[in-house]
Amino acid sequence: AGSYYFLSRPKIYQSSTTLIVNQNTPNQVLNSDVMSVTQQMAETIAKIAKSESILEEIETKLNAGTINKENVDVVVVPRTRLIKVSVKNNSPMLSANIANGIAQILSSQIEQLQENISQENRAKVAVVEKARPDSELIFPKPIIVIPSSLIVSIILALVIVYIKELFNVTVKSSN
Repeated sequence: AGSYYFLSRPKIYQSSTTLIVNQNTPNQVLNSDVMSVTQQMAETIAKIAKSESILEEIETKLNAGTINKENVDVVVVPRTRLIKVSVKNNSPMLSANIANGIAQILSSQIEQLQENISQENRAKVAVVEKARPDSELIFPKPIIVIPSSLIVSIILALVIVYIKELFNVTVKSSN
């Protein structure tokens, strides 16, 4: 049963790319106020990263079919200017391509959105680490499925033996 479950479930892989948000501060020292504004900007950019327009552009660009928004996770790393974009897919290569595509499209859209803002007040999004195809499964986890199915099989066998003995009505002689 455990083998069937493991083999019948779709394999899910995850790839992540990391971005950094830089605020142009030519004459300013990076103090807590500037850092706070940059973090708020990172949170805004993270919300934009999951927008329908970016996902639709990725679908078209990669011919990836429909990308489920729930399979894309965008998180701002606390107390930093970093944004981590993670994508789950049944293909490790496609998950990496989607994550990298989101980063690329997000960077260009942020530039377009800031065309009317003076150069010194613009934010830039740069890739710190590109997503790479990861061959490690995130679901189903063989290290969990195989031992748990073994334990369930043993318990099931013991229950069957117990029930069989419980309903055994044959008379046993002492000879």
